[in-house]
Amino acid sequence: MKLIQCSLLIMVSLTLVSCIPTKEIERIGVITSRGTDQIEDGEIETTLMIYQFTKKNGMVAMPVFGKGTTIKGALENAKLESNFDLVEGKIQLELYGMELAKKGIFPYLDTLNRDARLPDSMYLAISVPTAKEILTKDEQSISNNVGEHLHGIIEENAPDHPIPPRITLQSFLTKYYDIGIDPTLPIIGIEDNIPKIKSIAIFRNDKLVGEIESKYLLLFKILEQTVKNDKFQLSLPMKPFEKYLKGYRKPSQIKDGLHIALGLVKSKEHSSLVDKQNKLFQTNITLDVNLLEISESIDLSDEKSLTLLEKEMGKKIEKRAQEIFARLQEMNADSFGYGKIYRMKQKNGKLTEKEWREIYPNIKVEFNVKTTISRHGSVD
Repeated sequence: MKLIQCSLLIMVSLTLVSCIPTKEIERIGVITSRGTDQIEDGEIETTLMIYQFTKKNGMVAMPVFGKGTTIKGALENAKLESNFDLVEGKIQLELYGMELAKKGIFPYLDTLNRDARLPDSMYLAISVPTAKEILTKDEQSISNNVGEHLHGIIEENAPDHPIPPRITLQSFLTKYYDIGIDPTLPIIGIEDNIPKIKSIAIFRNDKLVGEIESKYLLLFKILEQTVKNDKFQLSLPMKPFEKYLKGYRKPSQIKDGLHIALGLVKSKEHSSLVDKQNKLFQTNITLDVNLLEISESIDLSDEKSLTLLEKEMGKKIEKRAQEIFARLQEMNADSFGYGKIYRMKQKNGKLTEKEWREIYPNIKVEFNVKTTISRHGSVD
C-alpha cells in the first residue's frame, strides 16, 4: 500500500510541476480502478475509484460516478460532478458489468488502447451483478480500497486460490484480433460479503457468451499455459483401490469415494492436429504432482497401487477436460486456440473467422493426461 501511495505522489508531483502551490494537490483525484455498466437508453455509467489528497487525512479513497454514451463522455460527466481534476494514468483495473459484456466490450477497449496515457498493463475483469455494486462494496470487510483489493487478488495469483491467467488490455486485444482463438476474463462476484474471483468469462470475439465454474479453474489454466506450484483436489472412485485398502475401514463402509489433495509441481501442455481430414486434435498434458493428503489408508508402498493412483488421476482429469471442451463447443468459443493450430496446417496459412466458426463445433479433441507422483509423504 505504501508503495502505491509513493507512486501516486511521484506521478502527481510530475504532473503539477514544482512551481505549482501545494494546495493544487488537493484538486487532483487519481483514478486507480474503473467500472463500466450498461444503463437505459444506450448509455453507460462509470464508477471511478479514486485517491484524493487532503491536508487532514492524507490520501483518501472514494468513488466518483459519471454517465455518457462513451467512456470519454462518461469521464467528462464525472468531472462536472466533482470538484477536482481526475487523472487516468494510474488505472490498474477495468471492470465491466456482465450485461455490458454480453453486448460486446471492444468499443471500450479500443478507446483505452488509443489513449497513450493509459498503461497497457492494466487488468480486465467482468463483474456480477454490476461493476458499480462491486466497486462500492462496503470496505469494512476488506483491508483496503475495493479497487486495490481486486487488483491485488488478480496480481498475486496465489497458489491456494487458483484463478485464470491475469488478462491485461493488450493480451485480450491480441486474442481478439487473432483468428482461431477467443479471449477469457475472470468474473468477480460477492462471496461472504467480499469481492472474489468466482469463475471464468468465456468470450466469442468481444462478447461474453458463458462462463466456466470455479471447479474447473486450475484445469483451465493448465490447458492454456504451463502452471507451477499450485494446489488442487480430486475425488476418485474407491472400487479400483479396494485391494490396497488397509486399516479398520471396509470397502462397504466407504460411500463417497477416495478424496486426495495434490500439490502441482509443474504442468506441461501440447496440442496438435493429428488428422486434418477428420479434424481430430490431440492435447497431451503431463503433470508432476506431490500427494499432500488422502482420505483413506491406501498402501502406497506397493508400486502397483501408486501406478494405479496416477492412472485414475489421469482418467479423472481427462474427463474434466472433455467436459470443459464440450461446454466451449456449445458456446462456439475457441478459448484454447485450436483454430490457430488448424490455420497453420492450411496451405496458405489462412483461415477466416466465418470458416472457423462453422468448423469448430464439429472438431474432436483427444485428451491424454500423464500424471507422475513425485512425492507421497507419510501416507505410505
